[in-house]
Amino acid sequence: MLRLFQILAILIPLTVYLSYVLSKRREAAAAGQPVPGWWQEGPGFWAVLASLTLLIASMATFSVLDGAPAGSIYVPPQFIDGELIDGQMIEPDAATVEDADSP
Repeated sequence: MLRLFQILAILIPLTVYLSYVLSKRREAAAAGQPVPGWWQEGPGFWAVLASLTLLIASMATFSVLDGAPAGSIYVPPQFIDGELIDGQMIEPDAATVEDADSP
């Protein structure tokens, strides 16, 4: 889910920018003016390059710094005896031991 938000955070501004550039190109073509490429109109190329670089860097960072071992099980937050217990990641070995202990 976090990666979806990362991707949307990059794609939404780019979509808005590129739709603006396309509308300006259509206006210039309708007025009979020469239409330059989208990379020549402004910082479009650099915006795309920077956003893709940030997307790749953030995805790599989150994958390295996640901290949960592969195959971990997420236990969501719970109310137990009126006390809120935070959500946590349980290692696969600990989850099988806990499941074996419970009746």
